[in-house]
Amino acid sequence: FFVDATGSVVTSYEAVAGCGRLTIDEAYRAQVRGVDEALGIAVLTPIDPLVPLAFAQFSSSPPVIDSDIRVSGFSYQDTLTRPIVTFGRLSDLTGLNGESDLRRLTLTAQPGDSGGPVFDGSGSVIGMLLPRPETPGRMLPDDVNFAVSSEAIQRVARGGGITPSLSRSTT
Repeated sequence: FFVDATGSVVTSYEAVAGCGRLTIDEAYRAQVRGVDEALGIAVLTPIDPLVPLAFAQFSSSPPVIDSDIRVSGFSYQDTLTRPIVTFGRLSDLTGLNGESDLRRLTLTAQPGDSGGPVFDGSGSVIGMLLPRPETPGRMLPDDVNFAVSSEAIQRVARGGGITPSLSRSTT
């Protein structure tokens, strides 16, 4: 998802790991500007000029447990050209083992949704959906998913020289 007016993108590390050539929207060559492999974050910038029609703004207020959320992603991979919105709830502000950079979500997501933004009720980004974790010997319920926090995303973006925009709206 776009995070600034110059076409910088945040996605899951899984989406770019091992790629020899990166593109944004299949047309604009891109380069990696920041990565946190442990958290699953990759920040890309376009090499060719790119001005998105809109870009995500990050929430300026902390997320609220049990609030409504939305995830934008490509649930059906390349079948549809527009993203799908999936609705759910923010279940916890940490991962199952207390990880402070994770948010636990209650929603049913598809593999193509990973790397998509997680929005709060005002439309501000509070995180990015991560691929479902592998849990050897355990099986998580289908509606348990995780997002990396917006604070972690912003740290990685700033480390790559990108200044994310904060939302002024809280309603």
